[in-house]
Amino acid sequence: MTKLIRKPILILLSIMLLFIVASCGNSTPQYTVKFDSNGGETIEPIKVSKGDKIPEPQITLIEGLELEGWYLNDEKWSFIGYTVTEDITLKAKWISDRYILNLNSDYFEIIGTTGYHDLAEDITIKIKENSNFNFLGWYDGDILISNKKEYTFKMPNKNITYKALGEAKYSSGITPSNTHIEYQTKESSLDVILTFPQNENLSSGAAKCYVALYEGDSKVVKSVTFDYDTYTKASVSFNSLISGKDHIIVVFINYHNYDEEISRLTIQYK
Repeated sequence: MTKLIRKPILILLSIMLLFIVASCGNSTPQYTVKFDSNGGETIEPIKVSKGDKIPEPQITLIEGLELEGWYLNDEKWSFIGYTVTEDITLKAKWISDRYILNLNSDYFEIIGTTGYHDLAEDITIKIKENSNFNFLGWYDGDILISNKKEYTFKMPNKNITYKALGEAKYSSGITPSNTHIEYQTKESSLDVILTFPQNENLSSGAAKCYVALYEGDSKVVKSVTFDYDTYTKASVSFNSLISGKDHIIVVFINYHNYDEEISRLTIQYK
């Protein structure tokens, strides 16, 4: 009787042992995938079997930012193509979806909307014609962007400043070679005598001439403006001159509303 009972028990134990061994032999490693939202909402880690793909996590967007993607170190993770082979942490990369456009010009009135624009937004900017200047182009710093007066582009993923440059259509014809500056100094003043050539062309465009006195090469001590008209000689006096420092006299003529430098003289003090 004892032998009869013992035999079925041994058979049952053998079957259980085989099942356990078979189960252990077919087990697949499990890996942990963590998500660093980089300032966004918290996303719980998940367990993924070796060789499986990760479902792309659903995350609420941060206001003013666009989710560019999830990265493993410096490589963007492909949820379609990549599989898991170890424990990993994926980090969210955010980019701004709005950037600032600045527009300026010393030559033209610009038609266009400055301020914030959406990423990849179509933007059109153009200049209002100015009879005194020729349009040279739109520039980003020293780089020519377009030579079209009306220019359309997509807003890039950075703040930008575009400047409309131009050049004067007119020239007074007065040059340093035919403009003469004389000066005499007193204890606290400087008298400047300017001699200009006759120039009939000026009557249609130039109305003003001004002389600026600079301390060094940047600080304006004083400027004096007078009517040009038919002047061939004019006198300008600067009072309270700071003695003991070098000064520069610069003569400008306003021709067709454009300031043209026609002469300069450096006064050196010893």
